[in-house]
Amino acid sequence: MVKEREEAQKRAEKEAALERIKKARSRERGNRDRGMEMD
Repeated sequence: MVKEREEAQKRAEKEAALERIKKARSRERGNRDRGMEMD
């Protein structure tokens, strides 16, 4: 069962990181608006 807990934690950390990236990206997009759009 430890493995499942580790998997859940990794997934949660990954989602949290994605949220931070999304927020930073939307903030950047707001600042630059149109510029070099990278995906």
